[in-house]
Order: sequence, then C-alpha cells, then structure tokens
Amino acid sequence: MRSRLRLLDEQLSRLAQSRDALSDYIDAAERVGRESYPPFDHADLEPVSG
Repeated sequence: MRSRLRLLDEQLSRLAQSRDALSDYIDAAERVGRESYPPFDHADLEPVSG
C-alpha cells in the first residue's frame, strides 16, 4: 500500500505541475490577446500516465 501511495503522490505532483504550466500559459495568452504566440516554449511538460 505504501508503494501505491508513493505512486499516487508522484502522479499528483505531475498533475499539479501540468496544471500550473497550463494556468501560466492561459494567463500569458490572455495578456497577449489574439496575437500569435508560440505554444509552451519554456514549459517543462511531461505526459501524465494513468
């Protein structure tokens, strides 16, 4: 059960990082408006496995 708990904690951490990156991206996009901008240039994104 402890290993499952560690796995869930790691998944939660990755989800939180992804959420923060997406939130930052949305904030930047809203500041820029409708101008084009390169998506996720400096984002440290990793796929979250289920």
